[in-house]
Formats: sequence, structure tokens, C-alpha cells
Amino acid sequence: ALPFTQVPSMPWLVLDEHWPAAADHGRLPAIDPDSVAVILHTSGTTGRERGVVHTHRTLHGLLNAYPGSAGTAFKTVIPLPLMHNYALFTLISMISTGGTAILLDEPAPEVLLDAIDRHSARMAISTPTLAHSLAEAQARAPRRLAALSHINVSGDFVPLDLQKRFNSVFGNRMRRTYGSSEMGPIAGELIGSVSASSLGFSFPGVEIRILDDHG
Repeated sequence: ALPFTQVPSMPWLVLDEHWPAAADHGRLPAIDPDSVAVILHTSGTTGRERGVVHTHRTLHGLLNAYPGSAGTAFKTVIPLPLMHNYALFTLISMISTGGTAILLDEPAPEVLLDAIDRHSARMAISTPTLAHSLAEAQARAPRRLAALSHINVSGDFVPLDLQKRFNSVFGNRMRRTYGSSEMGPIAGELIGSVSASSLGFSFPGVEIRILDDHG
């Protein structure tokens, strides 16, 4: 087999040529935990879009609650672009636990299912729209998906009929989670559960308070 740098038409970058520090296997420089790590933009659901500033400290706190961050390292498939906070948080979670993140170029349902099967992934992430397409693709051409524990579905409301259809096709392997750009993951249901009115249980370190218009 040819080295990656000799494969025709494949773009490549040698880090130790373009970024000398990458060749130094010493410790990374210390960072200020309260310095800015990333700015995530909201979708504008409640008004004008906003840039949400996360520090290294807040990202670390989010990872402690993120689904899949606890326990042993495993493989997960990420079909969403990394500008999406859902994909970014999942990637950082995999890196921090020594897991393997399989990144896809496009969120095509057949490509995602084939990647789960080929890499023996334990988890994948999906939006509700993609979850609908995944259920139909799996029903048309079933994959074994022997290693798959669950597919995390988040990013929008998950209709009850989609929950039922997905769990029927995949054998009760949907897990719905709830979060936001500002807060990250907040709560999640048990794998395979179906509900039209519940967002599940709060994640570790999260306190939930329900307010009316008067506080």
C-alpha cells in the first residue's frame, strides 16, 4: 500500500513541516482555564443569533456531563459538521477519554450506517431529520450493527412517531438528549425510552429549575 502522501489526488499536510511544534513530543504549554476556548453561534430560535463564549473551564465542565464521556473509550460516528456544537462536544469528549471519533464528509444515512457497521462503532449522533432518514435506510437495507449500543438524537424536537419508528427498526437504540449552545448537554432519556412529554434525567452536575413568567 502507498503511504498517504503518495496516493494520487489525495490532499495531505505534513504537520512537522508546516507546524514545527507538532514534531516536539514534549508537554503542551499551560493554558489559562478562564481564557476563551471557542465561540459557538446559536440558531436564533428565540431571536437574533448570538455568539456564546466558552472558556476551557466551561468546556471541561460540559464534558463531565456529556453522554458517552464516562466509562471506557469506544468508537463513535460523527456525521455532522464540527461547526455544530453537538458534533464539536462529541469530538472533544472522544478525545478526552481516548475514544475514536469517525468523522464523515456528509450526513447521508447510508454512509452513516455503513460506517457504524464497518468500524464496529458503539455510538453515533444524529439530528431528528437525519434519524428519520436513518430509520428508512435501515428498513430498506438492514445492517447488522452488532457493536452499536445507541444513536444519540438531539438538536431539535423528536416527534413521538419518529421515536417509535426508529426504536422499532433499530431495536430500541435511540437515546434522546437535550442541550443548548449556552449550556451544552443538560438532560437525556434512557436508551430506547419513548415519551412525548419527558426530556429524561438531568446529567451529573446539572441543576434544573422551571420558572414561569414571574420567575
